[in-house]
Amino acid sequence: SALYRAFDDGSKTAGSAATTNPSLLELQQAIIRHIQRLPTNDHCADCNSQNDTTWLSINFGVVVCIECSGIHRDLGVHISRIQSLTLDNIGTSQLLLARYMTNQGFNDVMEAKLNAANKPNPSSSMDERYSFIRAKYLEKRFVLRTCTDEHVRST
Repeated sequence: SALYRAFDDGSKTAGSAATTNPSLLELQQAIIRHIQRLPTNDHCADCNSQNDTTWLSINFGVVVCIECSGIHRDLGVHISRIQSLTLDNIGTSQLLLARYMTNQGFNDVMEAKLNAANKPNPSSSMDERYSFIRAKYLEKRFVLRTCTDEHVRST
């Protein structure tokens, strides 16, 4: 029962485990503080902004800024589900994904073939951010593909 509560996905509202169990809430808050202190999580995984980087894509375990979080929301929750590290009740398992993934670890894979000059920056327009985020998360355009067998790659 304690293990189940610890890995509650946070989808329940008023009666969720975190709101009824103070020790679980303390654990989740400690994980959130740790996530926010990780060196590459102090800036947005998509545009490197350091402004309001309190938004977490719980599908990918990356921290993004307020501007990029809106674009993630536009992609739909089946692609990227955004929650606030400060306002939402995020499940322990999603927090642990972010704790161990880190923005750098994720970008090492998802931006392996990206020319750094083509990555949005904090002053990029919303259209530039949208195009980049779509290419990164939907098309996986910048992933270094290592499989040479076309049949295996397409399955």
